[in-house]
Amino acid sequence: MRIAALFPSIFIFMMRAACAGSIEDDAYGAFEFFCIEKIHDISRFAELFPPIGFVEVSATEAQPFLSGRSGKVWMGKTQNTRLLIAETEEKACSLFAPDASASEVEKVFRKNAVFSELHSEKIGTEIEHTFAVSQRDSAGGADIHVVVLLKYSSLQTVNGIELTSMLATEFPDAEKNWPRLP
Repeated sequence: MRIAALFPSIFIFMMRAACAGSIEDDAYGAFEFFCIEKIHDISRFAELFPPIGFVEVSATEAQPFLSGRSGKVWMGKTQNTRLLIAETEEKACSLFAPDASASEVEKVFRKNAVFSELHSEKIGTEIEHTFAVSQRDSAGGADIHVVVLLKYSSLQTVNGIELTSMLATEFPDAEKNWPRLP
């Protein structure tokens, strides 16, 4: 009964994944769909992931991806790549794309997202960019506003990227930075 309500979402994600052209497109497309568009449904990931072949990672194996928070981690594959998606009790959603070129995912993000860059920082070999992101709700609801963090290594020999989104309600002073949607 409840799973039937998820079929449109599952279908949309599968169509996006089938049309994606690269590992980086898959990574950003999955992040945009699950961690931005579905951020309000984060508690329903347990229903959404199994029909598309994602499996829950054990609590012990999930810990490195949860950064000390409580939550769950799901692992799956698209046509082109492996992905891990973490959901926390604080309503944060992270996508880990270990096979993706971080610079290419960042290019896809900058090309497709409506954002204001809030902060950039290099700590050792790790690069972090923080953005205020606005997106229209595909279901016709209120516009979605999230803070997005892109984190990756500056070393050319290290692939992979972590993208994290958090609801705007966690950052009340960031409201003035939300980009206007066209």
